[in-house]
Amino acid sequence: MIILSTSANAQTLSVIPREYVSSFVMTVRDDSTNVAETYNITTATQVGNYLTFTNVFNLVENRFYDLTLETASGVIYRDRI
Repeated sequence: MIILSTSANAQTLSVIPREYVSSFVMTVRDDSTNVAETYNITTATQVGNYLTFTNVFNLVENRFYDLTLETASGVIYRDRI
């Protein structure tokens, strides 16, 4: 599980994906409302065994979210926020 704040500032995530790419589509789905937001990430970098990227999230406190990272070849990472 990834823990993020509800801040409007950019937050950095580091994940271990199935495939290391520099651009992908990130989907964040709210478990309470089932509403998904999609972000295009184009500046991801590999740091050691981690894929690191920065994004601004629109999150509500005390809610859970499903995180999915996808490329044209399929899903490369899934987690909960």
